[in-house]
Amino acid sequence: MTDEEVIETFLGEYTSDGQNSNTDPDKADYFPRRGVILTLEKRGSEDATFYVKILFSGEPFGAAATLSETAFVVEGEKLVGHNIEVRPGLLMTETLEMMENDKMLHSLEFSDGISGTWICEP
Repeated sequence: MTDEEVIETFLGEYTSDGQNSNTDPDKADYFPRRGVILTLEKRGSEDATFYVKILFSGEPFGAAATLSETAFVVEGEKLVGHNIEVRPGLLMTETLEMMENDKMLHSLEFSDGISGTWICEP
């Protein structure tokens, strides 16, 4: 698949199911609650990057403002946002991966070694 084709598979509107694998209460704000709507739109075509625009239908979450400014790039068949500063001294890498039934898996890795996942669906 070309980078352009990979990007096209991610575009659209998704809703968080509110479930996640986070085990660190200090990171709870970085996982969206049930009902948060994410709209993925392609921005720019020369370098295969686009930005995630987040719209809220439920409670906002801690990383929403930062993620709305993050550029995700194609790596294989995934999209990855590197070195996202979620608060001073704490970076996060988020990897987006399409699953069955058009669900999207979000894998978060924090610079302090904590990681977790959450899912959104169309």
